[in-house]
Amino acid sequence: AYSLGERLMKVAVGGGGPQQIGHNSSGAVGLVAWGQGDLIVFDGGSSYGSEGASLVQLSATGKEAPRLITKVDEAHGELLHTLPSILPGNRAVLFTTLLKGGSRIEALDLRTLERKVLVQGGAHSTFVEPGYLLFWRPPAPALIAVRFDPERLEVLGPEVSVLAPVATGPDMNAKISVSRNGTLVYGYSREGGAALLSGLSNFEYG
Repeated sequence: AYSLGERLMKVAVGGGGPQQIGHNSSGAVGLVAWGQGDLIVFDGGSSYGSEGASLVQLSATGKEAPRLITKVDEAHGELLHTLPSILPGNRAVLFTTLLKGGSRIEALDLRTLERKVLVQGGAHSTFVEPGYLLFWRPPAPALIAVRFDPERLEVLGPEVSVLAPVATGPDMNAKISVSRNGTLVYGYSREGGAALLSGLSNFEYG
């Protein structure tokens, strides 16, 4: 899945033409998360009836109507919900809430739509097997790992810095991508800004 102007698109890696599966009137689609099956979550809420940049759940096949799954609470200083990451089994999605005074990492139960704050001051989180949360804590350009229970949606242990420096952006996006087997690809930057792609294999907590 990828963005093309105001359109959210998909294309088969085995070949074939692209298809539109969603849209964003702002033309600024953030990180798109594709879970198991046809579940997609992205931060295009303002194009689907939300007053702010909240999260939308889409079907990659178009069999189900899009639905808003979060709502930006401007009265409590929230600016946008972004950078979704879907947990194994499609049970919940991790996301970053950008605030007037910082950021936080939350988990959203996709069955009940209940939200739970996981890390105050954190941003751009992703789950790493067998049970770790990997994230960035601005402004330091470093990745942090902490033990995490994906079933109970709970942070369990102390935070450990595992990699630095990592390229980051003003949109709270650390330049990282992690595979299911723990291989991490990241943007390397001495100052945490522009990136040169590098890689780290077999990431292990601690």
